[in-house]
Amino acid sequence: MKKLLLGTITIIILIFIYISNYEFIKNTKTFNKLKKTLAYSLSSNVSTFIRIITNVDGHLFEHYNNDYKVKFLPATQFIDLDIKKIKLDFLTKHLWGYRYSFDLIEDYLVIATPEGQFYIESISKIINNDEDQINFKKLKTNLEDLILPGNLLKDGITDIFINDKKIYILAHEKKNNCNTIYLYSGSFNLNSINFENIFSTKKIIECVDKGTSPGRIQALKVNGEKNLLVSFSNKQQAADVYKEMSELENESIEDFGSILSINEKTKEFKVYAKGFRNSKGLYVDEKVIMSTDNGPRGGDEINKVIENKHYGWPYASYGERYKKFDRPTYKKDHKKYGFQEPVHSFIYALGMGEIIKLDNSFSEYWQNNFLVSTLNSKHLLRLKFDDEFNRIIYNEKIFIGERVRDLKYNSKNKKIFIGLNSTGSLGIISKKEK
Repeated sequence: MKKLLLGTITIIILIFIYISNYEFIKNTKTFNKLKKTLAYSLSSNVSTFIRIITNVDGHLFEHYNNDYKVKFLPATQFIDLDIKKIKLDFLTKHLWGYRYSFDLIEDYLVIATPEGQFYIESISKIINNDEDQINFKKLKTNLEDLILPGNLLKDGITDIFINDKKIYILAHEKKNNCNTIYLYSGSFNLNSINFENIFSTKKIIECVDKGTSPGRIQALKVNGEKNLLVSFSNKQQAADVYKEMSELENESIEDFGSILSINEKTKEFKVYAKGFRNSKGLYVDEKVIMSTDNGPRGGDEINKVIENKHYGWPYASYGERYKKFDRPTYKKDHKKYGFQEPVHSFIYALGMGEIIKLDNSFSEYWQNNFLVSTLNSKHLLRLKFDDEFNRIIYNEKIFIGERVRDLKYNSKNKKIFIGLNSTGSLGIISKKEK
């Protein structure tokens, strides 16, 4: 009894010391490193609890806050959802969880790991069988002949995109202390993939800055020929930086923070649009190109991408630097300074990932809807844009409780596939039938 009482008193004293000295403690490097490691490395429930009590990302109780009439998965405002989770045992856990990318082709789901391994399984088998009956088959590739596995960075394969029965990947290599990003393509095969090079950042600069990373791939037809749109982060996206407007005229393609258009046939490329910080979502159809972009401290954006436009980074942002100053660092108006305004900017930090469109057969309540994945906020956003894609008419949070980077929609089976990065699982969302 005495030990219990002593332990309780000790805990109360430690909590009092923590609260009374929070402003000093939270600025120490050791404390910040410790709480980030704990908050992002443990299970999703423990992680969220630690996020709350340490206020690691400035959101405090937002992670468990249930506003009036906000629903938690599997309930949404108008329909109920079922979610099935399949643990992917072949994934390796990193600091930010189990990172992987995937795409769909015919009746197959193909997964790419950061280590350069590829796995395939039938969609119908994934949907209709229990977890212990699902067996992802490892595909053979020639990727090791192109890049040694030890040279792949921790985000070695950042995206896989399948189009016209061809598989495209972005690979991030570090060799002889020099970083290079490659775009490879290969024909789809149930047994093996033979990749070949389409583009390398060496065509622009010998070594990309360590802060530059690849984002997403999409296809765009131009004059009957397929062009590949590829997003790249700004080389300073991971830093607490900004640029003065006077530096704008000296911008170079080497600065990245751009979406490149690469002609698959001729291998010629150009900057399609620029001024992005860290674009991890890209959607293309015959009407519009949409992207997501992660801001500094807040200011995450959804953008309507228009050719030759500049979207402001690192001069204008509705987010701010992590260090606090008496006045704003970034310009708080894009149009005034010649930049393209975002369709919408979220002041809170979502950690936005992929953006996809659902077809209207999924639900009569969900018409002309898009979904956006989030990492930091651990939910999906359901959005509807106006006819010109110039504003968001409404949005709904669909709480998942895990970091979600990748998501795809399978119209044949009316299933939404999501990459659950906190637990290293594949999620399959369907509408619950009444």
